[in-house]
Amino acid sequence: ECPADDMLRREVTCWNEESGCETVLPASEISRHFQCECAHHSVACLKCSATVLCSDICSHLRSDCGAAMRPLRSECEAEPGSREDRASLASLEGTFQRQATEIRACLERITVGIAAHDDRFNELAQGMNAFKEALKQEVAVVTQQSREILTKSVHDITASNQEVQTCCAAQRDAIANFPIIINRLEGTMRDRLVNLTRETREHVTLVAAAIKAEMKEINQTALEKVTEVLRYAQMQVSVCNFIVKSIKALQEEALKNGFADYDHERVYLRGYCLSPGIRLQKDGESVKFCATLTIFQGDMDDFVEWPFQKNIRLSVVRAKDGLKQELEVEGNPGNESYQRPMNSQSKGVSFIDNRLNFTDMITGGFVENDSVHVQWELVP
Repeated sequence: ECPADDMLRREVTCWNEESGCETVLPASEISRHFQCECAHHSVACLKCSATVLCSDICSHLRSDCGAAMRPLRSECEAEPGSREDRASLASLEGTFQRQATEIRACLERITVGIAAHDDRFNELAQGMNAFKEALKQEVAVVTQQSREILTKSVHDITASNQEVQTCCAAQRDAIANFPIIINRLEGTMRDRLVNLTRETREHVTLVAAAIKAEMKEINQTALEKVTEVLRYAQMQVSVCNFIVKSIKALQEEALKNGFADYDHERVYLRGYCLSPGIRLQKDGESVKFCATLTIFQGDMDDFVEWPFQKNIRLSVVRAKDGLKQELEVEGNPGNESYQRPMNSQSKGVSFIDNRLNFTDMITGGFVENDSVHVQWELVP
């Protein structure tokens, strides 16, 4: 069994090979060559029955059948005695018959295949027609639905436009009346603000007066309390510590003038306003160290006892260890200087009868860096 494609690709000679054509082509192309391209077609002369090439038939006829060119020998004119030629012709005829049979079989198979393809094409065409019909129906349904949706949307948009126009008209009227409303509201608010300002001013004035009176009373009470506290605090303070500097200069002044005083600034001790101090008193070739006192008018003179009756304790303190040398003197209530001052201050008092030896203070280390630490105290 020979496939049709192989059969059509098999090379064959032109059917005009006997007429001189030497063309060899695949079987699928030999028919086109024979019909359109081959120049060796022959025809029998009507006068002499000789086989002549078609391209030479005119010349043959003009030459009185044989004068112009030699006619081709036909198969009928072949020598009947040539066995080899007859055998070749028989073999060629058998081959041609076999090829024709094979070509016929291939053509039948091709015909069957074409019929099968026609059936498949028919099925495809029917499927395409069915699909086209279904698609047409679906498009019609979708088109109808889209038309309905579009119609509804147009209706809704029209209704919305009408509502918007109505709302805009109402808003336009409201906007047109808005300046009038604003002016009315502004006038009302202005009147209300004026009244509220007046009421607030009056209320603030009353509150300020009340607060001022109350604060005055509170301040007076607070001042009295503070004064009382300060008075009590001053009544409790009894000690004053101070440093006497340039003590050697005071010593030289005492040796020269007989004494030298150092008065500390005014302080409150036990409620008395006084200035504690010390005196360096010359005693022969040496100097003694004693206490002094000056009483001033003070804020607490009405609350302390007069005449002044406190004793005085005078101490010198050694810086390195706090060791003290001290003396104590008694007050003299009968002394004029111990009475309540009528002027700014009373006359100062020096307690020279009870004193410390300044030389012992120096040797004992109580004088350091040309200064002395003094503790001046009132004792009951």
